[in-house]
Amino acid sequence: MFISFHACEKENNDRKGTSKPYDPDQPFNLDIFDPLEGGRATQLMLTADNLGNDPKILEVYFDDRRAPVIGCNHGRALIVVPRLPSTGEYTVTVKIGNKTEEFREKFNYTVRALVSTVCGNPNSGNNAYREGDFGLCVLRSPAYLTCDIDGNLFLAHHTQNVVARINEEEGYVMTLANVSNLPNAPTTDITGRLILVPADGGTSEEGKWKDRFWEFDPDAGWGVKERVILQPSNPTQEEREQGLKQSFLLNNFKHSFAICALDDKIYYRSNIDGAIIRFHPRSRDGERATTLEPVVSIGIDEDGAEIIISRHEPLFMLPGIQADGYLVFDPFHPHMLYAALGGTRHSIIAYLNILTGENGIYAGGLGEDNRGWRDGPAASAKFDAPRQMVIDNDGNFIVADAGNHCIRKIDVKTKMVTTVVGIAGKSGYQDGNPDDALFNNPWGVCIDRRGDGTIYVADRDNRCIRKLTIE
Repeated sequence: MFISFHACEKENNDRKGTSKPYDPDQPFNLDIFDPLEGGRATQLMLTADNLGNDPKILEVYFDDRRAPVIGCNHGRALIVVPRLPSTGEYTVTVKIGNKTEEFREKFNYTVRALVSTVCGNPNSGNNAYREGDFGLCVLRSPAYLTCDIDGNLFLAHHTQNVVARINEEEGYVMTLANVSNLPNAPTTDITGRLILVPADGGTSEEGKWKDRFWEFDPDAGWGVKERVILQPSNPTQEEREQGLKQSFLLNNFKHSFAICALDDKIYYRSNIDGAIIRFHPRSRDGERATTLEPVVSIGIDEDGAEIIISRHEPLFMLPGIQADGYLVFDPFHPHMLYAALGGTRHSIIAYLNILTGENGIYAGGLGEDNRGWRDGPAASAKFDAPRQMVIDNDGNFIVADAGNHCIRKIDVKTKMVTTVVGIAGKSGYQDGNPDDALFNNPWGVCIDRRGDGTIYVADRDNRCIRKLTIE
């Protein structure tokens, strides 16, 4: 990186003179930067007067993202473009001490990404699931994913009823359990270590699986424990009056779990009536979820006088909308719960404020007419059977749009929906850049938050796990 930087020093000596320290009494007189466009890790040369020769005091920002400064002297500074949230124009700002100036030109940033296959083989046909090294393992119907704080992936494998652990460093797929009901979209507990996988539910065995899940604890060698979500016991009169600790009856299926940072509890949605249920992963005490803040209203007592009524109201996510629901809490706004609601009739992204109970549609629309594919403003965008989704390190939504065979993104700032990877309506298998990569019915997504937020995808009908690496 220093070769090009120092090669230009000599030709600049005549214009800028010898390298001198920064003079706080003089302006920057920003000139130009080059190149004007690029992606993450692009080397950028800034030209200006009075930049000094100490890179430690020079700060350069692309909007609010600080860039590494490699060196500065003779009126030039060499920097490296940081990873930015999305493709677009960014203001380049230079700061030394208490002085700040902006370049007139904007930097045109392009997100560059690469799709690659982690494990599995699209050509494995109908071969049964098999654990093992990445080169030998077989995935039949990989469905849903979660990632722990150590970067392990946990896979809920449909048709084979398997829960598996995938570790890239080890290059191995390890079976954790063969289970007796379909495993659905898992989550970790608040520590990021304990793995909880919901049983699908349904009407089998007199509804036995409606309140069941599986637990995998690293401190117990990842051994499986079948758990039961317990009904609330012995609520006080005050708790009854406040609407707390209400009994629950799951109406059919629970498609996913989501961990809430506000109360350390696991939330899930009843797919028939939209009721929200929660439980603590350690005690397993369950209840109908209610607003965390009391809802205050005015009532009338027996004597006709007005009284203030304070209750915690039951939580619903689009009540009456029958749809498969895949939930995620916003890590930046932990009171906001979101769900991709798909199925035979609806393809929408819904929201729920667990403090107040406010709920509605965040993106897409209700009904069969709103199924399909359309990028653009969230209110008019179309999805087709969206399944698992995650919120990335920039607060944006990443959605496995299964019916469209692609991965979609909702920009949290602009509320614009874009297709990140895949070609809408075209199934296939191909790695490479996002413009060329193809998927076949992707169901699951998760994020490794340890670094730059690599996104993993369970590409169900390609029988493999893929990853989207942002460069």
